[in-house]
Amino acid sequence: MNVLITTVVMVFAATIFVLDSNEATATQPAETMGSGGLKNEDAESRNAQHLIQNQLSKYQKAYPEIDFRLLSSSEEYAQLLPLEDVLGAGVTNLDYQHPEELRTTLVEAQEYRIGLMVENEMSSATLFHTPMEKTNGKQYTCLITIAPSLLGNTSSHVASEYFYDLSRKTIESMPTALRFNHQDVLLYTLNHELFHCIDAYLSGFIYAQTEDSVKASYDRRKAEIRADIFASISHLSRKPSDHRFLANLALARTIQLLHGDTEHYSSDVLNLIENDYQPPRESDIEFLVNSALTLFEASTISYEEHKELLTAMYVINQRFGIATTETSDNTPMAGEKPDPERVTALTDTISNAIKIVRGNQ
Repeated sequence: MNVLITTVVMVFAATIFVLDSNEATATQPAETMGSGGLKNEDAESRNAQHLIQNQLSKYQKAYPEIDFRLLSSSEEYAQLLPLEDVLGAGVTNLDYQHPEELRTTLVEAQEYRIGLMVENEMSSATLFHTPMEKTNGKQYTCLITIAPSLLGNTSSHVASEYFYDLSRKTIESMPTALRFNHQDVLLYTLNHELFHCIDAYLSGFIYAQTEDSVKASYDRRKAEIRADIFASISHLSRKPSDHRFLANLALARTIQLLHGDTEHYSSDVLNLIENDYQPPRESDIEFLVNSALTLFEASTISYEEHKELLTAMYVINQRFGIATTETSDNTPMAGEKPDPERVTALTDTISNAIKIVRGNQ
């Protein structure tokens, strides 16, 4: 199998492993409901859909050449398959840089990946160039999935489970100030995912073609940091004084390291935004995108720093007794010599995060 296609499949396999091995997923129901509860859930779902559609309209206005499509169900996604038939001949995935001879193979790999995202109720966004799209004539199509748990329940417990990736029991024992507001999480997640499409649109691709798995994980992490920066300043443009949200998100990103997720580790940048960033007064999408890219360039991590993180996490995983799979980003670092100071600092950061979550600090 080609290295590029292998990367797409392995990245998703690693994500599924983390989801399946966690003590509880974000889809756990908040409570047992009677008929009145079901009515409330329907109303909450409609409100969530309204928020999403309102936000999508802003992106549609900012980028009229892109068709932003939210996939609400497996049935809805099935109607788009095969993508080359529905989106038009010559459809090309813009997430991964690839040679022309792999165009069809990569589109098929992304078809499979998006289907798994829908099936496993995970959030994602994928951009395609659709020069022959006949339905609306848009040159680009962004396919978006949002975890159903965020669409049908406004409980702060559900929202907090989604970001922290911790069990309901743990969430309920946490200090209330550490929990997330549902609407904030929904909009943050949507903005984060949509930025991936904007990122690919502006750059031509997000992930450069490479046979180096560490370089590939570096590119993925940078993409996630850019998306977090954008979603964070978008949040502050809506709630200028809500720095608590970013502090909690930085905490969640640190906790996620223990689940094997190094790609989303953006806590340093989130803390920087929380402490030093002046929230913009305007919420224009293009302005926020440009601001996010500028901030990323000013605070970007180096390749060597990323390797140090992976090496340190490999050592920390051994200390915490966390299994490392073949698809884990830090597996290639098994033979690397760790920086003792980096290992100590990251261990302290994770330990402090655990103490905070337990209410011990």
